[in-house]
Amino acid sequence: MLKHRLSLLLLFLSLLTSSISTLAQDNVIEVEKDLESWSSASLNYSINSNWKVDLNQQLRLKDNSNTVDVYFTQLGVKYKFKYNISLGAGLRYMRENDTKGKIQGYENHLRWSTDINYKLPINRFSLKYRLRYQSKTELNLPTAEARTNFRFKTGLSYDIKRSNLTPVLGVEMFHNADSEKDISKTRFTLGLSYVMKKAGEVVLFYGVENKRSDLSPKETQIIGLKYEFDLFD
Repeated sequence: MLKHRLSLLLLFLSLLTSSISTLAQDNVIEVEKDLESWSSASLNYSINSNWKVDLNQQLRLKDNSNTVDVYFTQLGVKYKFKYNISLGAGLRYMRENDTKGKIQGYENHLRWSTDINYKLPINRFSLKYRLRYQSKTELNLPTAEARTNFRFKTGLSYDIKRSNLTPVLGVEMFHNADSEKDISKTRFTLGLSYVMKKAGEVVLFYGVENKRSDLSPKETQIIGLKYEFDLFD
C-alpha cells in the first residue's frame, strides 16, 4: 500500500513540476506556436519471454501540419528483468527538413538511446516510468557535435473492464545537456488505445509540447496516430 502511494505521489510531482515549468515561460518573449501531426507504424517481435525487438517508421509534419518536419526509421531492443524492470536501446536514422536559415533542405541525423523502464500495476491502473539518455549527431559533418538529452517520462493507463479501449496519460521532461535550464522541454500527452484481436493496436493521442528557451520558446500542439503489430503473436 505504501509503495502504491509513493508511486502516485511521484506521478503527481511530475505533473506539478511540468506545469510549473510551463507557467514559468518568459512572457516578455513571444512564444512561437505550431500544430504538428505525428503518424507511426511499428512491428514488434518477442524472441522469448525476456527479449523483444521492434522496428518503427514515423512521419512528423510541422507548419500547421503542411510541411514535412522529419521522418525516421528506428530499430529497438528491450530486455525484461524480474519485478517489471526492463532495459532498452534504440538506433534511429532521421531525415530532418530544415526550413530556416540560409542553408535549407533535408539533413541526415543518427540518434541512439538507452533507457531503463519500470512498470507498476495498481488494481486496474498501470504506472510506467522511463529514464532515457539519448545522443543525436548530424551525419556528413565531421565537426558536428552530438546533442544529448536526459528524459524522464511518467505514464498512467487504466484497463477498462470488458473493453478493448484503454485511456493513457503521459508526462515527459527533457534536460538538454547544452542548455542552462534544468528542464529544457516538457511534453504532455493524452490518448486512447484500442486493441484489435490479431490485428494490432491503434493509439490516437493529443499532446502539448513546450520548449523553454530564452531566445526561441515554442509551444507545439500535437495530433498523433500510432499503430503497433506483434509478429507471430
